[in-house]
Amino acid sequence: MSRLHRLLQQHYGFEAFRPLQQEIIEATISGKDVLAVLPTGAGKSLCYQLAGLALGGLTLVVTPLLALQADQLQALTSRGIAAAGLASTQGVAENDLALHAAVQGRLRFLFIAPERMQSTLFRNTLLRLPLSLLAVDEAHCISQWGHDFRPAFRAGLAELRSLLPRVPCLALTATATAPVAHDIQTVLGITHANYFRASVVRPNLRFAVLYEKDRMAKLQAILCAAAGTSIVYVNSRAAAEQLAKELQRLGFGAEAYHAGMIPAERSRIQDAWQQGKLRIVVATTAFGMGIDKAEVRAVVHWQLPAHLEGYYQEAGRAGRDGKPAYAVTLYSPIEAARLQEQYTEQYPTFENVVAFYEALCSLCNVPAMGHDATTRYPIEADVWAEKLPLSRAMQQVCLRWLAEANYLEVLPVRIGGATIQIVMNPEELYAYTIRNQETGKVLTALLRRLGPTVYRYPHEIALKTLAEDVALDPTSLSSKLQALVAQGQLLYEPAGDEGYVRFVEPRVKLSALRLQIEAKHTLGQAAQKRLMALLHYMQSRTECRMQLIGAYFGEVGLVPCGACDVCTNRHNPMPHASTDGAARQPDAIRNEIVQLLQTRMYSYSELLAHMHSATPDKRAETIRAMLDEGSITISSTYQLQLRRKD
Repeated sequence: MSRLHRLLQQHYGFEAFRPLQQEIIEATISGKDVLAVLPTGAGKSLCYQLAGLALGGLTLVVTPLLALQADQLQALTSRGIAAAGLASTQGVAENDLALHAAVQGRLRFLFIAPERMQSTLFRNTLLRLPLSLLAVDEAHCISQWGHDFRPAFRAGLAELRSLLPRVPCLALTATATAPVAHDIQTVLGITHANYFRASVVRPNLRFAVLYEKDRMAKLQAILCAAAGTSIVYVNSRAAAEQLAKELQRLGFGAEAYHAGMIPAERSRIQDAWQQGKLRIVVATTAFGMGIDKAEVRAVVHWQLPAHLEGYYQEAGRAGRDGKPAYAVTLYSPIEAARLQEQYTEQYPTFENVVAFYEALCSLCNVPAMGHDATTRYPIEADVWAEKLPLSRAMQQVCLRWLAEANYLEVLPVRIGGATIQIVMNPEELYAYTIRNQETGKVLTALLRRLGPTVYRYPHEIALKTLAEDVALDPTSLSSKLQALVAQGQLLYEPAGDEGYVRFVEPRVKLSALRLQIEAKHTLGQAAQKRLMALLHYMQSRTECRMQLIGAYFGEVGLVPCGACDVCTNRHNPMPHASTDGAARQPDAIRNEIVQLLQTRMYSYSELLAHMHSATPDKRAETIRAMLDEGSITISSTYQLQLRRKD
């Protein structure tokens, strides 16, 4: 038995390596720099851990995800391997102790975030560490062409490599297209000869994209058929809470999980699910990173993910035990339109940025020459929404880009309404309201207006509305909210319009502005390609799902999987046929939609905003019904339009 096999059996209890693991580890311990792209469940963590154990000394693990760092730390220490982390969530003393232990050689693994390179103490200590290996987890975050680019990660890793030229580097990721892989290799100085990529094929996974009129009924059927634990992915905290509640009402053991919940609640849900005490988790992308649970039988995407990288990584959490499992997307055409809207808001055009900048300069009376750079202009969100172009979300992006280009300074960055969360449990709230009637009525009003999820994560609320609920003027209400914060009963962040903008330079010429913004559009084009690839995957009815995934990640020539919905011809047709539900929609709503779309195309949110008949829910219901029947369609730019008559 080889030394690597003995270490594998001693620390992990396995008799054999998974595909490519041994080759990756052997290349690393021979002193080579290595990039390894292994899909979810293929054992990436074991590669750097076993390589570090074989090399001896200290392995420095750089990861941008705190949750993943915590999970890996727990896994190592549970195996009796000395490991620690430096994290912003820890106290200074705890970080100092961990760093001191690493210098003394008492640790085998030290985890850091890329931002740690900005610490003078860490930089001064780095060369004293007995390093034998640099491991880079989630390496796709290095690449500016990737779906989760983090500039601090790229800059920090480039600096680490320059400071540690003789320490071998092992970079790992679950997803990397060819441009992303090339970018990672360039930044880290890894040659193509030391690039390992496992096949994306997961023979036991049955991929499917289903078009269902009754999506909830189909979800029930999938969860009933999947005998084991499942994950249902959604895109927002509110959607997680609502869908979990509906599944509970239908008799399923399900709970919501998202980043807005307090850590103790997230840990409780994750532990219950991992131990098999909870069958279904309805989660945002915050769930699943670093979780090693083999027997997940189904991963369902109730809403569309943002890109194929995220989709494949999330879907890959099913069937890690090698047994049959399902990765199902319940597709809704309106989701495609919403994704395109989100993309548009994240990447405004150069013309958008110029229009916003010019309007902001005019609103603030910023001259072309001789302005006072110390003058601060208040951010008034309501005024800006009325007098400046673009949505609030796009205004935020424009502000950030202009600040990054050093044309202006923004304090604070956030623009929006006040956010509030009650940090007591229901029993404590009841007892508090009995003892403190004046401030208690504010908490009671919050609970009535926002519902029980106000205990779990922050909600945005209009203070004017809350003031009316409790019959207080805004100044008195603000005082009571601050008192509740001081007592530890409430988390409250005032509206972002209490901040300021400071113009670093006089009003600049558009030619100068263009040079700074064009780089953003290069990234925007890459994001657009990712979006189009995702939508092609979801909307294709003729190409094998596994072949589409393989082609996206550069693995061409795959044979049809024979198991996906396309290969087995089980998919439902695209919704074009007339539906009774559409016919039942009131003529007034349908007529208004037709009249608006006769003038021009609208995005989904624009169409809802321009309508006046019925309630927003009824408007949305009618739009969905007309999409299903085919009387309105989604254009190539993902706007709503009337169906063309041949």
